[in-house]
Amino acid sequence: MINIENLSFSYEEGKQIFDNFSESFSAGERVAISAPSGKGKTTLFRLICSLEKPQKGRIKFDSNYKISYLPQYDDLFPWYSAIKNVSLVSDEKTAEKWISLFGLSESKTQKPESLSGGMKKRVSLAKAAAYEPDILLIDEGFNGLDDKLKFKIMDILKEHFSNRLIVFTSHNKEEIDFFATRTVFL
Repeated sequence: MINIENLSFSYEEGKQIFDNFSESFSAGERVAISAPSGKGKTTLFRLICSLEKPQKGRIKFDSNYKISYLPQYDDLFPWYSAIKNVSLVSDEKTAEKWISLFGLSESKTQKPESLSGGMKKRVSLAKAAAYEPDILLIDEGFNGLDDKLKFKIMDILKEHFSNRLIVFTSHNKEEIDFFATRTVFL
């Protein structure tokens, strides 16, 4: 589904992030990207999404695809309710489904400013999932969630995205052990 071939990338200030990096990701996988801070996890996602351009190498996709990228920060519009934020990428029925699955039904009409950090994270996850992507990229997307809720959401994603590709970053060994089908160390 995604083939990364001989990827090299560095920032203008000369910091080399990737040097001839190659990797493949397939549908049905849940791949954890693990590395210390500043070693390229977010940059890899930005390269996959074409938000950054490699200096060398290429990233190929097997076919047409829909990609959803959940960055580390909550990507919510502050003037919209939780349900409206999710319905920006889907129809109302799909938005309602994901809001409900992630336990946000009672808070769906609230704006982000009145939601807790964990609730904002769940709305952002619901928005990423409601787009119904072929490829779901989650950058530190489970931070701020208590363990019980985090593992419940991972189970929901496992069930609903079993035949799609999920790539996620994490520093948390329990998250990786529970959710990943394999791990790539940068």
